[in-house]
Amino acid sequence: MMTRPQCSVCLEKAIRFAKQFTYYEHLKQEAEFLAKEEDLPMLSKWLDSIRVFVNNYECDGLVNRVRQMPSLEKIIEVSQRRKTKLSPALRSHLSNFVSSAESLRALCEEKHKETKGVYRDLPDAIANETAAKLLYRAVRGGYLDPFFQPEKSTSIKQLKLIAYAVGTMLSLKHRERWVVFEKLWNLGNKGRLGCVDLPTRHMEQFDDVMSLYPEVDFNELAVPDFSLRFTSSATDEQVKLLHKSLLKAGYIAKDTTLSQFRGMYGRSTKRLPVVWLRDQSSLAYFVYLAYFKENRNVWMIAAGSFIVNDNTPSRSAMQAFLNRIRREGRLEGYNEELYDIVGKCLKAQ
Repeated sequence: MMTRPQCSVCLEKAIRFAKQFTYYEHLKQEAEFLAKEEDLPMLSKWLDSIRVFVNNYECDGLVNRVRQMPSLEKIIEVSQRRKTKLSPALRSHLSNFVSSAESLRALCEEKHKETKGVYRDLPDAIANETAAKLLYRAVRGGYLDPFFQPEKSTSIKQLKLIAYAVGTMLSLKHRERWVVFEKLWNLGNKGRLGCVDLPTRHMEQFDDVMSLYPEVDFNELAVPDFSLRFTSSATDEQVKLLHKSLLKAGYIAKDTTLSQFRGMYGRSTKRLPVVWLRDQSSLAYFVYLAYFKENRNVWMIAAGSFIVNDNTPSRSAMQAFLNRIRREGRLEGYNEELYDIVGKCLKAQ
């Protein structure tokens, strides 16, 4: 039987082989690579020996490293696609390598699950009591079964809301929350949660599922409604002066026409988002100064009215920023230039 250090060395050689094979396959040079790979005949034997070691000893580090092995899809694909061009010996070595690697990976996945106890079937990021309790809310609501899998009646949009809520409350990174729950629910490429749209004007139909997580603000999820307009008591002359002042100070793009700017107020048929050239915090401050008092859904309207750094502004981030400077007592002095611009323009006759 191999020793622990020997297992580590041989495993790294197997991982190196898998990575290099993918690289050379991309260059369409996999045949040349295989012909020169001296370790290939031994790889499957090494992996089988590692499997024996893992099966008999506790070795979390080795188990985790095996779970990080790259995908073998390219090796399988090439073996099938080029089986008439590869020698019988090469095909045999590749087949044995894939078989041994998959067997070892399956064992390590099972070993890893055992360390998670009652949460063994949950992805690592949510394999804990807190996550389980949050998911149980959706079970009680009838959206998930007792194994945290979707009920047949649960839609992909409802799943996105559950994933967003649980991921937010667990402080998962934005991208990670979708990947974790796509894995949990076996959604595959056809169920990419990050690509599921939730239009603003239809969010009320999801009140039941959102009510399961009252601590979460779901506004960030909704697709901006570009049909919304700012309500404003400003006169046309004041709007014109505000447009001119923001252009001069470099807050909005130079090609922003007055007609486009007036479109945010519903006073023009030209409705295109205005490109804001400064950071999102300054935009939030401007929106607060110019529109906050007269618009209930001011951040939702702002998200459909502006573009910042080639992206739609984040409603929750703008609101959080405003709440922060309010707590800090900086509402009047955060950006004196913007404060003066909005104040003078909206007071002008």
